[in-house]
Amino acid sequence: MLPLPPTDPMLAIWFTFGPDGPCLIESVAAFRQTAGSDALVAVIDDANHPLSTDCLQHIDPDIYRRSTFPRGGNLRGWPCVFGMLEAMASVCAQAEQPGCLKVDSDTLILGLNWLNKDAPLCGFMTGRHAYAMGMCYWLQAKTVAEIRTSFESRWLQRDWQVAEDQTITSEAIWRHGPACLLHTWDRKIAGGWQYGGTDETRFDSCEVVTFGNRRLIKGSGGNDARKHAALIMGQYRERREVDSPPET
Repeated sequence: MLPLPPTDPMLAIWFTFGPDGPCLIESVAAFRQTAGSDALVAVIDDANHPLSTDCLQHIDPDIYRRSTFPRGGNLRGWPCVFGMLEAMASVCAQAEQPGCLKVDSDTLILGLNWLNKDAPLCGFMTGRHAYAMGMCYWLQAKTVAEIRTSFESRWLQRDWQVAEDQTITSEAIWRHGPACLLHTWDRKIAGGWQYGGTDETRFDSCEVVTFGNRRLIKGSGGNDARKHAALIMGQYRERREVDSPPET
C-alpha cells in the first residue's frame, strides 16, 4: 500500500536524545517520504544528552531546539508533561500549523490515511485503557492549549511519575470525548514489531509500526538494542518500498 501524502503540510515533532539518533534517522526519513516534500520536522533534543552533529546534519530538521526540562527517564513526570505541551504549542505557532503529530524515534509512519486533522486528538488505543499510545498521536494546537490550562487549573500530585501519553491524551479525551478519534489495535492499522516473534508480513497492512519493544531483542540491551532497532527499521522500510506497486 502506497502512502497518501496529506493535502496540507504535515508537522511532526520528536522528543529525542543522543542514543536515539540511528532510529530517529529512519523515523524522520519515513515520515518525509510519507508526508511529502512539504513535510515539516521538529526535533526537541535533550540538552543534557544531545544528538550528534552528524545525526543532525543528516536529519536537517526544519525546527530544532534543545530542552532542559527533566524527562523522567522515558518522558515521565509532570515537569516533562508541561515541557512537552509548551514545546508542542511553540512549534505549532512557529510553523503556523493547526496541530502536530508527535512521533517516537523508534516509530515508522508509513501512511496517513488513519489521521484526521479535524479531530482534537487522533491516535491508536491499546486494549488496556482509553488513551492514545505514545508511539504517535495527533493533537490540534488549540487542544494542546486546553490540556495545559486544564492541568494548571487544578491540584496535581506533583511527585507522581505520570506517563506522557496516558496523561496528555486522556485529558484530551476527557475534554472532547467522542470528537477524539482513536483507532483500536485490532484493526491492524498499527503494529508493534516483535523481533522475530511474529511473521513480519503481519505488519504490511500497517500505516504505523513501532519498534519500541527492544526487550524482545535477544543478546543486546541499552544503546546496542537501539542500534539494532534502527537496523531493522531500515530493512523493513526498504522491503516495504520494494514490495509497493509502482505509482500509476
